[in-house]
Amino acid sequence: MSKFKMGPAVVVGLLVLAGGLGLAMNGEDSVALSNSKIAEQVVPAPYVDYALVSSAAPRITIRAPGRLQPRNVLDIVGEVSGKVTYVNPALELGGQLKAGEVLLRINATLYDAALMQAKAAVQNAKAQQQLAESDYRRIQGLAERGNASVATRDRAEANLEGARAGSLQAKAQLISAQENLDRTVIRAPFPAAVLAENVTLGTYVSPGQSLARIFDVRAGEIVASLTQRESTLIAAAFDANGGKEIAVTAKSTSGSVGLQNLIGVVKQFSPAIDQKSRTATILAVFPDVFAGDNTGRVFAGDFMTLEIDMILDELVWKLPFEAVRKNAYVWTVGRDDQLRKVPVQVLERVGSRALVTSDTDLTGKRILLTLLSEENEDMSVRLAAKPLHMTRDQ
Repeated sequence: MSKFKMGPAVVVGLLVLAGGLGLAMNGEDSVALSNSKIAEQVVPAPYVDYALVSSAAPRITIRAPGRLQPRNVLDIVGEVSGKVTYVNPALELGGQLKAGEVLLRINATLYDAALMQAKAAVQNAKAQQQLAESDYRRIQGLAERGNASVATRDRAEANLEGARAGSLQAKAQLISAQENLDRTVIRAPFPAAVLAENVTLGTYVSPGQSLARIFDVRAGEIVASLTQRESTLIAAAFDANGGKEIAVTAKSTSGSVGLQNLIGVVKQFSPAIDQKSRTATILAVFPDVFAGDNTGRVFAGDFMTLEIDMILDELVWKLPFEAVRKNAYVWTVGRDDQLRKVPVQVLERVGSRALVTSDTDLTGKRILLTLLSEENEDMSVRLAAKPLHMTRDQ
């Protein structure tokens, strides 16, 4: 039996073959390990909530906070000096006064006497003027016949002019005396409520002394600030209404003392912007807000919110407010389940929803609701099984 012997070349060949097989096996293991790591690094698209959007009615309500103030506030001051002889019982904080009602009286004895003297002075001046006119006519006739000198005629004419001036002066003094007498009685110039009083019976008052403060109950006003967008909408509403006033409602807020809602009109824009907020301001007026039945329900200085209903001539969509990012855009989810950024303009926020406009038609679009830690254009997402469907605003 013959024995087979492996030569050196055969041994080397076998070793090379074994090494090759080992390398091949190691290579397959490395590829498998690499693929496993890649699979582990692939992050699945996040699940998100979304809404299907439909168009809303093109109506919004502009809301602007402000403070209700009287349109006309008047400080009552003394115009003549003297002791107060009568004070209206209603001249106290919160008192209600009718137009023309006497607020107080000042002792008029001296002013009555001054008026009588002024009347007497008028009568005396009138008599002096009549005498001067008679003398002038007589001397003028003599002068025309050559029986009176020119100098005599000139003196008669000067006396007449002096008498006429004296008559005018006496009449002026009579008017002043009558005015001073009238000033001893102070009346309410309009239906009023009393904000403050600083006078009692027997008080000696002087001209310029503050006696009371009242305001006109016939009208109140609220000045409120608007954003640029709101100003544009209201300006357009003024134009559409032929420049006429726009209806407005003032509603009480959680910070209001009164609970009465008020109906009024937007009168005008302020010609200047508010320097602190750099916003436009409007003036809304409310008639008879402090009168009659509103006593104890409406208060000057109270905080209220203006509400102005507007009808727009552009498409409007209603969205969950959580869908709006940075008050400027939303993410739509395309058919490829990828995100697309769409700029929007928020017109109004009502509770958890927002009314928006956009250059892009959002009708039927899928809008991302879930706030992700990272949101990018063309980012893939996986949608929840059911959308939050937004119905058309009726």
